[in-house]
Amino acid sequence: VDDLFDIRQGIRTGHKKVYILDDEQFSELPDLEKEYFRPAVVNESIKFGYLRRIAYAFFPHGKQNEFNNENELVERLPFYSQTDLLPNKSVLQKRARIDSTKWWELQWHRTWLEERKSKLLSTSYGDSGSFAWDKEGDFVVVQGNAWICRKGEMTEKQNLAYLAILN
Repeated sequence: VDDLFDIRQGIRTGHKKVYILDDEQFSELPDLEKEYFRPAVVNESIKFGYLRRIAYAFFPHGKQNEFNNENELVERLPFYSQTDLLPNKSVLQKRARIDSTKWWELQWHRTWLEERKSKLLSTSYGDSGSFAWDKEGDFVVVQGNAWICRKGEMTEKQNLAYLAILN
């Protein structure tokens, strides 16, 4: 497996209740704020080899989603800041490996997720059917791993073939 794939661990939020939203919570966000979230792979996201959008991760990383300061954060995300981030600020500032001046960032955001690329995914705890293919590269891994081909981008047929074998 190691010859074919670079298996990468997903993000670590440091406080899942703040950073991971379910469908209902995500639907309550104003449309302009939804762009700061990405579909998240949690254990329940993959069933029978299919990837489902059931959770969303706040992802304030990458060129377009970064915030220079708290004022900019509150200005661009007024709803989410007031409902989730600011009420938990003191807890978020105390997480390990966090710059306290950028307390809203994820504990480990995984720079390889900033660029959207197709990837095979697996859950942390799964059985057969616990692998899926993220064709568009939209998903961020929270509970699981990404399987990145060491030899560059694979074709759709290759991805589906490996998906069938892994499942």
